Amino acid sequence: MRDLFAGYFRPSAEEFAVMWKTGLIVPDTNILLHMLRYKKETREEVFSTLAAFKPRLWAPHQVAFEFLRGWRSVDADNRGAYERLRKKIRSTGSTLATDFDQASRHQIIDPKVEKAKIETFIKSLSVFRRRRKEASNL
Repeated sequence: MRDLFAGYFRPSAEEFAVMWKTGLIVPDTNILLHMLRYKKETREEVFSTLAAFKPRLWAPHQVAFEFLRGWRSVDADNRGAYERLRKKIRSTGSTLATDFDQASRHQIIDPKVEKAKIETFIKSLSVFRRRRKEASNL
């Protein structure tokens, strides 16, 4: 029965060792699409791992087709995520600035100083623009 339905039985340690040494490595489309989602360091680590299996690495036609069909959508989603986050942070910053204005009657709060800190933080979000540009240069 084990010979007829091998896929239903866990391989032994020896069988696993043989698979890792001789087996064909076939990443699916999601592995390739996730490369667009990963930060640079993670992407490099995955590329390095795949390169270690290069002689036994294979991408079927269907995987390449699905990747080419889907990468633009993944890229657009990534860009949209940064933009949505940036807009939300700006909106929250505006709300905080208004809250500080309303609290200005309290002597212990200096709304100008606090609003300046918020504005500095929001301006620091240029990091998002750099990351978007870096991601588009893949």
